[in-house]
Amino acid sequence: MMKIIGVDKGSAYTKTSTGFSVKSTVREIGENDLILNGSMTVELDGKKYVIGEEGNFATDLAKADHEETKILTLTAIAKSFEGEFIKTNLVVGLPIGNFSRQKDKMKKIFEDQIIKMKIRDEKKTIIIENVAVFPEAAAVFYMQNKPSCLIIDIGGLSVDNALFEDGSLLKHSTYNMGVMKLNTKIANELNAEYDLNLNSWTVEKIINEGLFIYGKQVSINEERIIEAHVLEIVEKIKLEYDIKAIENITLAGGGSFLCTSFFKKHMPQLEVIENSRFANADGFAEIGERMFGVENGEN
Repeated sequence: MMKIIGVDKGSAYTKTSTGFSVKSTVREIGENDLILNGSMTVELDGKKYVIGEEGNFATDLAKADHEETKILTLTAIAKSFEGEFIKTNLVVGLPIGNFSRQKDKMKKIFEDQIIKMKIRDEKKTIIIENVAVFPEAAAVFYMQNKPSCLIIDIGGLSVDNALFEDGSLLKHSTYNMGVMKLNTKIANELNAEYDLNLNSWTVEKIINEGLFIYGKQVSINEERIIEAHVLEIVEKIKLEYDIKAIENITLAGGGSFLCTSFFKKHMPQLEVIENSRFANADGFAEIGERMFGVENGEN
């Protein structure tokens, strides 16, 4: 049986249904660039890139317009399967608010492709048999067992919402309020307080490991900023969805680990889906199995 892979090319990280994840940054290698040992280098279409380090990343939600989308998705496929030759079906996603406008363009990027590339000088040939594009957040629905629920998917740039009733999608929305926006707010406050030059990427490490000034750890008080950001999201959701009357609310996405406790203050019925960072990628693979009659990551 042919392989299937779901790839969630997020604005912060690119994830696959096989468990692979890489920072969604791409830098083209110049003649005089210094490449560190251990860097993930990629050769594709006559160009060389470094993936997952300092580089270009998406600053809007039009994924089908970004060159990085193709590079990161193909790299994720190549890293998800062993061997030089990979023949697979592919399901990718778009923010639910952009889906109808960009789905055809997204599909054409990967449709009927035979790709030859190198990952750290290892040759890879990828044959993509079939491609499907599916809305983010809606894919998460297939990873839980409640036929009626509201899915809230917090990604890097976007918050995608999908309301289902008896298995049918009733309503959806996308807000440009993802975790990278939140991290930028935290960075701006810390920069002003401590005269630093942090960005959204460095804030992620600081939240996990702490902030040190001249070797001494200082408080960052990120809870107050996170709570205010979540409240903004909640107020927008309340304008569109009757939160009190929705029995089941599921939180997913890479931003869920930061925001869950603050969401639950306003939505006590909310639950976090298992393996929330990979929920869209896993949902894409589940959809692929139903569409193409194949198994995730299997022959």
